[in-house]
Amino acid sequence: MRKAIITGASGLIGKNVINELLANGIEVLALGRKDQLDSGIQSGNKEGNLTYCQIDLKDINLLPDMLKKISWSAGESCVFYHFAWSGSKTLTDGAIDDQLKNVAYSANTIKIAKKLGCIKFVNSGSIEETFAEKYLEHNWKNSEYHSSQSLYSISKLSSRDMCLMVGYLEKIDYVHTRFSAVYNNDLDMKGYICSSLKSILNKEEINPPQNNQLFDLINIRDLSKAYYLIGLRGINKADYFIGTGKPSTLSNYFVRLKNSINELDEQEEKKISNLILSYEDFDISTLTKDTGFQIKNTFLNI
Repeated sequence: MRKAIITGASGLIGKNVINELLANGIEVLALGRKDQLDSGIQSGNKEGNLTYCQIDLKDINLLPDMLKKISWSAGESCVFYHFAWSGSKTLTDGAIDDQLKNVAYSANTIKIAKKLGCIKFVNSGSIEETFAEKYLEHNWKNSEYHSSQSLYSISKLSSRDMCLMVGYLEKIDYVHTRFSAVYNNDLDMKGYICSSLKSILNKEEINPPQNNQLFDLINIRDLSKAYYLIGLRGINKADYFIGTGKPSTLSNYFVRLKNSINELDEQEEKKISNLILSYEDFDISTLTKDTGFQIKNTFLNI
């Protein structure tokens, strides 16, 4: 891999993956809906390896002509990373139409990736897909379905399967990925997990988790490294889970962090029961075998 194209480049994950790729000498074409001034991405880094193009996924068919105008070509070993996704106001909200339009956008994007000469398409998913898979296996008869993001998760599954088929038809390697929960060292990411971890470090009260399902918290640095390695060594048709491989409930994560900062008042971790996801759903052995990925950070090192 000498070059990479990234959709959703102005998002937190997209930006961090861009930095990881640049640090490893990869030339990056960043694609985003926002104007460059609002994207937080500066083209023309000191090595000259970063280019930004403003484009909406609904207009992805225009990308080849746009690149001709700026004389940017994929070359012989370019990987396409697809992080872009949108609901109505957030990634996961909206009606059926809001979510399903992403499936068509993703399928068209992989066709454009092939047209540009990319050799691999890496698609980003989440653990919500695994929740949906368990539901479709009829496990709901024996356990409660805890996710409120069903339309999002089913659309993500549809995107995976559509892209897998289009990748086959277009003769381009397709790699699917999914992860559970991400945090950064500053804990300034939006969402319940980071805000709760930050409150715990400040010794403030938090709202307790509403369920005892398994999560796997991964540092954004490790996630970005994994995506770099997947682009470099990921296998066609692979479906990699990216994480630490050591999942736990949010309650237990919070207890462990509390214990690490207050040794005189240790709390007992809660027993896990009524699981929908299993420990096997968080297995990273295939990812490690194929790419050499290893975890470098833990949430206790925040």
